[in-house]
Amino acid sequence: NLTIQNGADGGLLNVTAAASQQYAAGIYAEGNIIFESGTVEIDICGDGNVWGVCADGAVSISGGQVNIEAASSGDGAKANGIYAYEIEILGGAVNIEAEASGDEAKANGIYAYEIKILGGTVTVESHSVDGSAYGIHTHDNLLISDSAKVNVAEVISCCSSGIDVGGNLTISSTAEVKVTAVNSTDDSAYGICTYDNLLISDSAKVNVADVTADSDSKIPSRVSAYGILTSSGNLTISDSAEVTVTEVTGLSASGIGTGWDIEISGGTVTVDVQATAVECPVQGIIPYYDAVISGGSVTVNAI
Repeated sequence: NLTIQNGADGGLLNVTAAASQQYAAGIYAEGNIIFESGTVEIDICGDGNVWGVCADGAVSISGGQVNIEAASSGDGAKANGIYAYEIEILGGAVNIEAEASGDEAKANGIYAYEIKILGGTVTVESHSVDGSAYGIHTHDNLLISDSAKVNVAEVISCCSSGIDVGGNLTISSTAEVKVTAVNSTDDSAYGICTYDNLLISDSAKVNVADVTADSDSKIPSRVSAYGILTSSGNLTISDSAEVTVTEVTGLSASGIGTGWDIEISGGTVTVDVQATAVECPVQGIIPYYDAVISGGSVTVNAI
């Protein structure tokens, strides 16, 4: 395990590397990496797969500041800001920029099997000109709760997803999640996408804006913009949660869509969406099966 903490007079760890190897990491541990305090600056670039911080075990951040820039180049290359089996962020400030260039290259701001963000401030950017880009990406579940503030912006690639969750996504307590400027140049764009269920409750605030799928493709279904999508699960919004989905634009466009049911029992939901191709679907709120609205306020503007 590696633990990073500042000394009595404060501490700064600066890691800078330019590597021509196939694999390069700014900080790597076979066990866990624990950030407790101090300032960590990582700037790493390589010709293959690059990790700013990589742990075979878990990455835990409870304080201090972690700034990461990770850049990779080459066909099929991958740039990862933080990569671990599990990631837990309890406090501090985390700022990540991941950029990959090359055919089918992939950029991940944060990737893990499971992620919990329960405090602190997390800011992520992710770019891949000729591949795919994800701001926050999990194989399984993502929990954002308590006082956490998450800002995912400028996720730009051929196929882009601001927050992409392979399992369930829960946003609760007083957490604030903002996803903006997600742009796909050759495929669909997703502000927030989950494979399973999405629950937004308590006083949580979710703001998804400026999601654009822009392409010359003749197949509108391949160039769809989704503000929020649960591909195989339910969406539940309750209590005094605030959900705003605006500026969603594509050949076909959906503000909020699910692979199963939608249940809104409280809170405020606002959706603004626009389709740009003739005779293509524009959908404000669309469940695959049932929609039940038993409370709260819902406003939809679909053009």
